[in-house]
Amino acid sequence: MIGERKLLLSGVACLVLSAFSLGILAQNPVTNPSLQPQFGAVQELTNCRVDLTLQAASVAPFAVCTLPNFSAIYTITCYVVTTQAATTSSTLPTCSVVYTDADSNVTETLVVTATSALNTLGQIGGTGVQNETISPKPGSVLQLQTSGYASSGATPMQYALHYRTELVY
Repeated sequence: MIGERKLLLSGVACLVLSAFSLGILAQNPVTNPSLQPQFGAVQELTNCRVDLTLQAASVAPFAVCTLPNFSAIYTITCYVVTTQAATTSSTLPTCSVVYTDADSNVTETLVVTATSALNTLGQIGGTGVQNETISPKPGSVLQLQTSGYASSGATPMQYALHYRTELVY
């Protein structure tokens, strides 16, 4: 009788752990092929990437990617660097992400990097690579923008921008 109870309890524990594991794995595009992008289909991405070079103005908001239809937390990373100093002076723009918050349903503009008025080749915006964490509405579109660009003199300041969105869960 005691041996049968132990066997029954271990069987129940295995079923509970298996169900829990399947629930986690079912939401993971890496382990669940049905969530992976299919050839020719519209792709819902969990990790987005943008690399812009030779920029000589602020960049208006543009769609970076459409998020999957499940709740998740994402880390936003942005790196802005001066690739050509202006003749006289310049201001490296901010890098911002525009998204709809999952809880409030309000459109937010989150500044990821700060401006920099140092007119120096290799100057990095803010304090280097900046990260922010967001909880966007499932299925919404993330947008990227820069603002605050300024340049004076015959040679304009140019910059490069590298942006990443990474799924945290």
